Amino acid sequence: RTICRCGRKATMVVRLGSDGKVAKQGQQVAIGKDVYVSLCRRHWEEEMGRSAPDDLIGFVSP
Repeated sequence: RTICRCGRKATMVVRLGSDGKVAKQGQQVAIGKDVYVSLCRRHWEEEMGRSAPDDLIGFVSP
């Protein structure tokens, strides 16, 4: 079971590029400096720009 930064069950994944921002384009599987982060649907939609962010507390790029 994977947990989102808010404590809810994470069902979605985003890839952070080397700049720490969500990678929305490019290869689906990337190896190297990219990091994958598990999120709940609410936070996934915020990161993908599909809804307004309520909070970004707890979201820290490694």
